[in-house]
Amino acid sequence: KIESFVPPQLRVSVNATQEDKLFDKPLSFGIHAEHLFGNPAAGLKVEAAVTYVEKPFDPAGWKAYSFGDGARTIRDNYQVLGKGTFDSEGNATFSLVPDSTRLPSAMISAIIEGTAFETGGRPVSVRNEANLHIYPIYIGLKTPASRELMVSQTNTLSIAAVDFTGKRADKPRPLEITLSKLTHIYGYTQNDQGDYLWKDETIKAPVSTDSIVTAPDTDVAYTFAIESTGEYRITVNDPATQASTAYTFNVTDGSQSSERSSLSNPAKVELS
Repeated sequence: KIESFVPPQLRVSVNATQEDKLFDKPLSFGIHAEHLFGNPAAGLKVEAAVTYVEKPFDPAGWKAYSFGDGARTIRDNYQVLGKGTFDSEGNATFSLVPDSTRLPSAMISAIIEGTAFETGGRPVSVRNEANLHIYPIYIGLKTPASRELMVSQTNTLSIAAVDFTGKRADKPRPLEITLSKLTHIYGYTQNDQGDYLWKDETIKAPVSTDSIVTAPDTDVAYTFAIESTGEYRITVNDPATQASTAYTFNVTDGSQSSERSSLSNPAKVELS
């Protein structure tokens, strides 16, 4: 059976800002639809949805610094923002609303989907993207060149507070520093479909805490030395904004026994 294909009869657009925005309050955006012959799609149904995707914060002039906390994630966040009908001009307005319970590693991209429904109910969708900043301030870390450090070795982190436009923060900011030791529990787990999956569970045990205050005109140095082997993470947190950047590293005494290969993604596992 041959069925005829009728192309979409609507032209749809999502009007979202193309500039980086601080996402500390609701942000409005518009969806516009018109018939291919030019008239506005007045009265037709419309729906808006969004998916937030993690993006690295990589400002110009700060290439030597790392930003963001890889332990944070905003997975599984597809949201329907609302439904309605187009006005007489073929326009509809919706809003993105910040969610303080979801903290990303760094900045995010909002993938906005606008869907207009033809008279017969067929959907016509289009997407647009907006770059958003949950954090007004990011913490930049200039770390040691290697992630393999020696026991008792004195190491230095250079710490800077950078605003979301890429400029050094013009006011001092109190920061909290936490040193944690990481251990891993590996094993097979069975999912709901009965398949066995290799799982890496990371246990984080705090070792010490400290605090510093950033400077508006230069980096602040934080020195540390670790006295026992293992995997560690230093997390620098801004309690006022919840911005966080982490540095994960291994400490060895130079012996082969202190250098353990990661089993987070083994190519082959032998069971006895």
